[in-house]
Parts: sequence; C-alpha cells; structure tokens
Amino acid sequence: MMLLAIVAAFLLPLICAQNLQIQACCGVPNLCQNFSRAEDLFGVACCGNQPYNAFTRICCSGAVRDRKTADGRYAELCCGTETLAYDQTCCAGVVHNVAGGDCCGSAVYSKSDPSLKCCNETLVRATSGTDICCGATTFDGGRTQMCCGQQVFQLSDFDSCCESPGGTFQQFNSATQFCCGVPQQKNGNMACCYLRQSGSLIETAYDKTRQCCKYPFDIIQPMTNGSCV
Repeated sequence: MMLLAIVAAFLLPLICAQNLQIQACCGVPNLCQNFSRAEDLFGVACCGNQPYNAFTRICCSGAVRDRKTADGRYAELCCGTETLAYDQTCCAGVVHNVAGGDCCGSAVYSKSDPSLKCCNETLVRATSGTDICCGATTFDGGRTQMCCGQQVFQLSDFDSCCESPGGTFQQFNSATQFCCGVPQQKNGNMACCYLRQSGSLIETAYDKTRQCCKYPFDIIQPMTNGSCV
C-alpha cells in the first residue's frame, strides 16, 4: 500500500501573515491534493498513487469511486473496479442488480431454480429436473445418455467409459469391447494385464496368443515354447 505523505509549507506572501498549505501525496508529486485546513485530512488515504477521502469515496482495485451511487444507494464494498451495493451481487468482477444471487462464472442465477445448472462455471438451461452436469453442459443422468470425458453420448451408441492411465476418457460399447487403458475389441487376441508400476496397478493390453501376464507382474513377458508356464 502506498504511504500517504503530508507536507506542510509555510508561505510568506507579500501581504499579511503566514498561510498554511497542506498537501496529501501518494508517491507521485503531480497527483498531490492541497488542503487549507488540517481537519480536512481526516479520512484521506491512498488508492494507488491517488489520494482520496475514504469517508465519501472508496478504492476499488486502484480506481476511486463515489460511495453514493447515482441512484442514491450507498456502497461499502467493491466488485472489481466498480462499487457494490447491499442489493447487488458480484460475480467474477461483474455487478448484477440482484440481491443475494448465486454466481456461475460471471453470470448470476438462483440455485433454487431447477431450470438452471452451473456446469464448469457455465450457466446452462436444463431440459428436465433430473439433468446433471457433464463438463460445461448437461445430460439426463443416465436414462438415455451417458457422460464420458465431459462429453455427452447416447446410450444407444455407447454405454461405458474407459479411463486411460493418463487420465483421459474414451467411450466404448461393452457388448463388443472392453476397457484396458483404451477400448479393446472382445473378438480379438487382446487381453488385459494389471502391472505393478511405482506402487500402482496399470492396465496394460497384451496379445494372449504371443505374450504372458504372470508373476511378478512388472512387465508383459513373451511366451516360451508357446506357453506361459
């Protein structure tokens, strides 16, 4: 915070006695404010490099604003660089003329409104009361849709979600595929082995006609004479 410097200078004009000049400065001389009476300094503070009276004005992220707004409201708080009255809501630096609103990113809404959902800081209008979030949109909660990797898919196309060791997701159909790091075809030669790596079990696909998943389960091993024994 910039320190407020008070400078008093006694001037000797050609006439009469001494005149007292008081300056309030916040680090930049050309932005100083002059005062003729010491009592006028009550409430003076710095907003960045600019002196201001904290009784009548407020410092909002480096911008000086009047506490009393044009419509007669009185601001005690800030929302970004703007003032915030008691009957307003601040959402990510945006002022909304809604009292006690809930925020979704920079938008305002009411959590009690079942038609609106806040999904990943995005305000979405739900199509039914059972909708839930999937990424930045909604889905029907599993009745006819599924959520995989923050994307919505129809259950008629895909019914399962496969998570890779890297944390990515891919949809698949459990009738014809299985999950082993990535979706694998059930009618192929691939199987799944859980290998120990750094204290975790990692799903690793292998060709069961040529390779072996066996103790100590740290690597996929080749078959010996066509056998894993």
